[in-house]
Amino acid sequence: MIPLIQKEIVEEMCWMSQRECIDILGVTQVAPGAVAINSSIYIGYKLKGVRGALAAAAGMVLPSFLIITLIAMIFTRLQEQSFVLAFFQGVRPGIVAMIAYAAYRMSTHVLNKYFNWIVAALAFIGVVLVHIHPIAVIITGGLAGYLNGIFFANESED
Repeated sequence: MIPLIQKEIVEEMCWMSQRECIDILGVTQVAPGAVAINSSIYIGYKLKGVRGALAAAAGMVLPSFLIITLIAMIFTRLQEQSFVLAFFQGVRPGIVAMIAYAAYRMSTHVLNKYFNWIVAALAFIGVVLVHIHPIAVIITGGLAGYLNGIFFANESED
């Protein structure tokens, strides 16, 4: 969902800048719930207040709910069929590619300073090798950015 959200709100609708989109995605990942729903609620609120947030939440939840309900009804009957298994064998690498593409697109706007590279590398090591919970990594990264801004304000200017 992240590449779709990013493309739609930054490139298609021009509701916000790339930097603001990345900030929103970071904040909404810390909040409980799905990133897409949290992001849509934030964007809806930013654009149209409480009504916008409610409309955005309904717009994100209802179509997915109806589609997933229909898929679940069909999938439970067909999940062991060879064509379904083959389909998912192709879908999985496609999903990995989409996630990698989203990471690449975001990295071109974020990894533009040594500090950001260091935080990204330590976060990757923390999650992949040390198995630190992602929320702890996000909060620690935010704290590191805050402290970097306080102590090295002139060096972290864009």
